Amino acid sequence: MPPTKKMTVKTKRRSPITRAEGERRLIDASIQLLLEKPFKDVGVRDIALRADVNHGFVHTWFGSKEDLFIAALKQVLNTLGDRVTAMPNAQMLAVPFDPYTQLAIKLTTWLKLEGVDLKSAFPTHPVNDALADRYENQLGMKPDVATTAARQAVSFIMAAVMFGDMFDVDGPDDLAQMLEQWSYTIGLLVKYPPA
Repeated sequence: MPPTKKMTVKTKRRSPITRAEGERRLIDASIQLLLEKPFKDVGVRDIALRADVNHGFVHTWFGSKEDLFIAALKQVLNTLGDRVTAMPNAQMLAVPFDPYTQLAIKLTTWLKLEGVDLKSAFPTHPVNDALADRYENQLGMKPDVATTAARQAVSFIMAAVMFGDMFDVDGPDDLAQMLEQWSYTIGLLVKYPPA
């Protein structure tokens, strides 16, 4: 009987990519996985596999998994800022229920707990800026009042999403009611601006 040849299965070779394309793929893969799994279950190898990029490039291009997550959060916040700018007023109450909003809140909290200096990591705040611009240009608020109201709104939404269950916020209906009351407060700030 003649000897049999062993068949080897060739793995698909990754096509060469630019650094910019590789970073984009890794950021996109991080966001996808963070939307699907608990953060503790998202590893560098999982991200690289999803992105079809060698896992070593995470450290070469970003420095660490946390730095990659910071880049992912920046992209999520920029996307949310664009959505807030383009969104009709009637849809604004749905923002806290958007998966990107919830990811942004949870990832911000996780990074803070990991010791990341968020102030230096995020010198700009696309969501706050978009919301303040909306309050100022669509509702007629004074710029300083609009900025403060935007900070309050973002803080309120973050707290409600993260800790709502501790304060008897029982799901979307309760949160929607709270947001409607916040909208009323915004209306009062427009009508009766602080001195």
